[in-house]
Amino acid sequence: LLEGYMLAIEGSEFIDSFSAAHKAGKRTICTISAPWIASRERQKLMRALSLSSVAIANEEEAAALTGLKDPVENVKAIARLLPRGAHEPLAVITAGARGAYFGSAERACHVAAVETEVKDVTGA
Repeated sequence: LLEGYMLAIEGSEFIDSFSAAHKAGKRTICTISAPWIASRERQKLMRALSLSSVAIANEEEAAALTGLKDPVENVKAIARLLPRGAHEPLAVITAGARGAYFGSAERACHVAAVETEVKDVTGA
């Protein structure tokens, strides 16, 4: 798992480790973490996505990366950035109370959120 915030750390070797895992055929997951990662760390993020089996973003992060607003189109666009290889590429877009979208470059599905009482969103 490569957390997008790791890309902002100067001199980090996270990408090297992530690349080694990818080359070893392991399932690799990249989270975008924040909309500013998609702009300020775009080159590193694109490299990380090129090594990822799975990409996870919320709607705002996905829109910052692709320029698109529709979560279904964002799933497809982000999945197209992922390599085909040992694992089928999977993009996931979380949509808060509306649930989540997931899929490939060809199709996306929606899963509704489970109703719950929010107690604390610290760390969410």
